[in-house]
Amino acid sequence: MASGVGLLGADRIFDENCPAVSPGGRINSYGYFIIATSVGGNALAFHVESGRVYWVDRSCFCDEIEVAIRHPSGTYAYQAYSPKAVENAMVGVSDSLESFLYLLLADELTAKMDGLDSW
Repeated sequence: MASGVGLLGADRIFDENCPAVSPGGRINSYGYFIIATSVGGNALAFHVESGRVYWVDRSCFCDEIEVAIRHPSGTYAYQAYSPKAVENAMVGVSDSLESFLYLLLADELTAKMDGLDSW
């Protein structure tokens, strides 16, 4: 574990992304796959199309019909699942998987992960 993030092995990646599990099962159809978990119990997802890595608040994806989009003020807006709503409910961590892995292994994500997990 580095930066308060644990990368998942193949078995855990499968488990975190199966249809019955939130958030993985709810965001897979939009091209996102959970690849890691944070110390705070949230997840990190890789977006296949853009190559970006996002922090995913598990509580935003509990509902099967609507995604909760958290605003900086601490309030939530609820929207039906769509590509834009899913993206808006997550926070970008890195513009590429390579950059994410570098920052992770260099322990340069600790402050960001701590801030997001306590948000």
